[in-house]
Amino acid sequence: MGYSNATLCKLLIMLNFEEKRQYLLTALFRSKKLRSSEKLVALAMAFKINSDGSSTLTLKELGELCSFTKRTVKKSIVGLEDKIGLNVNRTPAKNYYSFDQWDRL
Repeated sequence: MGYSNATLCKLLIMLNFEEKRQYLLTALFRSKKLRSSEKLVALAMAFKINSDGSSTLTLKELGELCSFTKRTVKKSIVGLEDKIGLNVNRTPAKNYYSFDQWDRL
């Protein structure tokens, strides 16, 4: 028995933090439009996501999580901004990353 789109939307709104996080991790992992480096950076951000749907990591921290250079991380972030609408708020201390999809879950 299938669900209507309205019913599916209501079900998704009721997800708790861990369910949202798992859904986001799965969607990123299965994404066909991301390069492997972009996928790994996005997964690291989602792994360290806060309950408000944002992730605050330095480029160094992301590089260490992914075993990438800062240059590769920066390039991957630019790709994620273009391909999946990653929101980036840059500050001198840390960068704030948030996924558009989080608010829709």
